[in-house]
Amino acid sequence: IRDIGVTGVQTCALPISSIVNSTRSLQGNIYLAIRSAVKYIFSNSQPDFEPYKYDRILIHNTIPFVSPKTLIKHNNFGDLIFFWHNNRRFCLKGTNYRKDQICFKCNGKLDLVNGVLRRCYRGSFLQSLVVALGERKLRRVIKNDRNRHVVFSEYYEKILLSKGIQKKNISLLRHPVNIPITKSPSPDFEKQEKENKKDFLAVGRIESEKGFFELIEAWESVNQDLKGDSTLHIVGDGPQLAKLRNLNLGSICFHGKLSIFEIAQLAKKCRAGIVPSKCPESFGKVVIEFFAMNLPVIVNPSGALPELASLVDKNLITDGNSAIDLAKTLTKFLFENNDYGNKPQEVATHLFDSRVWQENLEQIVFS
Repeated sequence: IRDIGVTGVQTCALPISSIVNSTRSLQGNIYLAIRSAVKYIFSNSQPDFEPYKYDRILIHNTIPFVSPKTLIKHNNFGDLIFFWHNNRRFCLKGTNYRKDQICFKCNGKLDLVNGVLRRCYRGSFLQSLVVALGERKLRRVIKNDRNRHVVFSEYYEKILLSKGIQKKNISLLRHPVNIPITKSPSPDFEKQEKENKKDFLAVGRIESEKGFFELIEAWESVNQDLKGDSTLHIVGDGPQLAKLRNLNLGSICFHGKLSIFEIAQLAKKCRAGIVPSKCPESFGKVVIEFFAMNLPVIVNPSGALPELASLVDKNLITDGNSAIDLAKTLTKFLFENNDYGNKPQEVATHLFDSRVWQENLEQIVFS
């Protein structure tokens, strides 16, 4: 087994953004961009990667490591196993979220054309065109009946079924938890600790589609009832972090980027985790990381998030993506009896243990 990404095998093309240079003429930039697109779509990878030597190739992301032609060539010799981390194959942006709302407009025969016209890939018409042409060729491979598809949630399995991929070719493989799961405390100690904990924790990339603006609005509303005794800890970086910090909200602490072990230490004084994402997440790994830290998780009804949160308690799912919906669920969690059906750590241990993941992966790859 060879990991293409780790060994650094690159496609013959470079991303368009790295080619366009303001010192060149417009005609020169257009020429180089078109040449790069042609190489990406139609050329093979570098000579040291010979696909026919492998029985199977596991593909986590095709851009920018392997050109579509390489995969088509390999498919004549062996099987491909696609890992669906995002929706790039059916949405050029990969998130099904555009202009601050969920977007499934790119469906049907002209879906890629719509994505190009809307400049869905990095806001660029030219880059969207390059990716769309590559995806068009890749679809010949994706729907090949001999290839298999690994999804990380039942939500995404339904998406593939709706795209015409047969159920027998789809395998569900839940992400493993990559942090140590500490031993759960005794029930009496846990109940006492829960009463003492008043803080909340949110982790993610700070951008509008992840719902942090709505979270802050909801928190300011709820925190008035808490008399300012609680703190919302927000961990992560992103394009909107500076804007949020400038709000100078005393009950919210922005930590920036932290390691997973630093987050685990922070979680010890928190009562629950919050994942306010508004876009349809294909999995939502932060949810199971919260479970491993023994935190229940409040989520928006987006993508696979409700599927995960309901493993502990379905009452932790908001009714919508607005700040009002989130504030309502937070209030219910704080002031009503919230003895959830399953303990978060037990869910993490039984369903997301790395050993179980490895066994399932081996069965998928070698069967």
